[in-house]
Amino acid sequence: MQNRPQRRLGYACKRSANSGFFDFISRLVRCMGISAVLALATGCAWQGESPTPCGPVTARYSLIPLPFVPTSINNSRRIAGTTEAHRAAIWSERTGLYEIPMPAGFKNTEGIAINNAGHVLVMAYDLTFTRRQAFIFSHGRLTQLPGQQTRGFRINDQDDVAGEAAELGTGKTVPVYWSKNRLHQIDTCCGGSAKDMSRQGTVIGDVYDANGHYSAFKWTTKDGVQTLGPADRFSSAITINSRGHVLIEASPDIYFYDSQNFNKLVLAKKFKSHPYAISDCDVVVGAYGPFSDKYRAFIWDAGTGFADLNARLTPDSGWKLKSANGLNIHGDIVGQGTFNGDEGSGFLLLPIREK
Repeated sequence: MQNRPQRRLGYACKRSANSGFFDFISRLVRCMGISAVLALATGCAWQGESPTPCGPVTARYSLIPLPFVPTSINNSRRIAGTTEAHRAAIWSERTGLYEIPMPAGFKNTEGIAINNAGHVLVMAYDLTFTRRQAFIFSHGRLTQLPGQQTRGFRINDQDDVAGEAAELGTGKTVPVYWSKNRLHQIDTCCGGSAKDMSRQGTVIGDVYDANGHYSAFKWTTKDGVQTLGPADRFSSAITINSRGHVLIEASPDIYFYDSQNFNKLVLAKKFKSHPYAISDCDVVVGAYGPFSDKYRAFIWDAGTGFADLNARLTPDSGWKLKSANGLNIHGDIVGQGTFNGDEGSGFLLLPIREK
């Protein structure tokens, strides 16, 4: 067989025809690195190079009740959320519910988001919810993110966090991100908020101008701040996936931005839609309805369009799904709803694949 460079992995490795198996593995490790070799050996995706294994959105889901209100789910099906007692927590099928310890000086916490390493973005508040501080929970301990009156919205797989903080001297809320536990302010004239950060380092959110008009933006170290929203409306960039695709809310419309083009999503026909998350497969979930008490959970993808998730439950579930808050690459969805009249119940939806 002719030797070929391993271009898909970004390396050029050769195997000697006379080398033994263990010598071959040793050469692979030295050339490619242990992570790539493990990926090849196990069939697991190697992050950063392997394509995303996207399949069709399923027509049916089974439901697992959760003991808290979930906000985010990672690709290992570990879920972050908040208990009824206002405690940040993590849940998985194997370990059950684990409450994250309360940081000193605070009385309430929320589990905001979880990355694929299982690290959780936690918001902590005082008794009256007036003082706030963002933390990362990893390896069994909390690490406070620097800054005053900080708020985090998303954490990526590098533990970078997008959010906002009070500007020193003025107290104005400004968009920021944290990388390697260092605070970085995004320069704007008049404040704003960073809502998400891709693993490639692109930050999105909304910024204000001198007239109080806020617009969706994206920021990179190379290009700085670029506004994205329609000029005739207020707009906000909600979330970004690893492909750099952004959801933008410009009421009453929702736009999908693929780094070059803006496409208006066709969502609920009668009521306003509120998307909350987009997967790396460009599947969108959220809530829609005339007002929050009447919200219903939805899912959207380019192949099948908009659908009410309640219509995709197994029969006689006893649930009314009000909001889909997060999803992962496998199509698992978390959210909250009503079960037999009990408000604020959390759920996990698992796709039922047709054989």
